[in-house]
Amino acid sequence: MIQLPTNPIRADWPVRVVLEGTRYILRWHWHQRAYAWHLDLGLPDGTWISQGTRLVPRWPLFHDLQHADKPPGFFVVIDRTPDAGELGRYDLGERLIVVYYRSTEIQAVVPESEIVRIEILP
Repeated sequence: MIQLPTNPIRADWPVRVVLEGTRYILRWHWHQRAYAWHLDLGLPDGTWISQGTRLVPRWPLFHDLQHADKPPGFFVVIDRTPDAGELGRYDLGERLIVVYYRSTEIQAVVPESEIVRIEILP
């Protein structure tokens, strides 16, 4: 499990990361009107895989995203103190963290042979 780097001081902050051998750009941005943090996921060439995904505790990020360049692991938003009330701008990185589970970590919990694939119909 990797805790992703954040910077709550800046309301818009891109950072380069390597996840499972592939380079990505994460862009954290605070939306004042929505009063929430959002995350964009992109490639170094400027191609966005996903934009504007709201950080919601206990909810997997990009779980329904169908994109060939999506990282093979699993992103999860964790609220370390869920009883502390509404999340604010300066909670990112301390109270609110985002972690990435590598695909090998997921397979160690649920063997590939036991995963049931469901076809998504148009």
